[in-house]
Amino acid sequence: MAEGTARIIPCMDGRGSLKVMGDVRDVLYSRITPAHIASKPFSQTEYSIGLGALGDKPEDYLPLLGEMMTIGGNMVWLPADGHDSPDYLLPKGGWPQGDDPNSLQCLYLRRVERPDSL
Repeated sequence: MAEGTARIIPCMDGRGSLKVMGDVRDVLYSRITPAHIASKPFSQTEYSIGLGALGDKPEDYLPLLGEMMTIGGNMVWLPADGHDSPDYLLPKGGWPQGDDPNSLQCLYLRRVERPDSL
């Protein structure tokens, strides 16, 4: 980590990892441009927290980038559209194997990988 500290608490057998995408300083100092956005398949962000939105085209997701969290194939995010109302994505029965229709556009993301997904 460039700045700050982290406390890791063991919660599973085996080795997990924490992946960080983006630089929080770009967010804190308002240095964000569309080039900072990275697309991730929704299925690759099973346990994550960060800033992002769903969408395929910049005009769809740029106005909605906000705080987001994914847990077990579900997502909640607070779009920065001024309504202060969270949006949820809770797919009934999960995604079919190999079918991931949503692209998560990430500005900053911390993602936990479990040993079985490494």
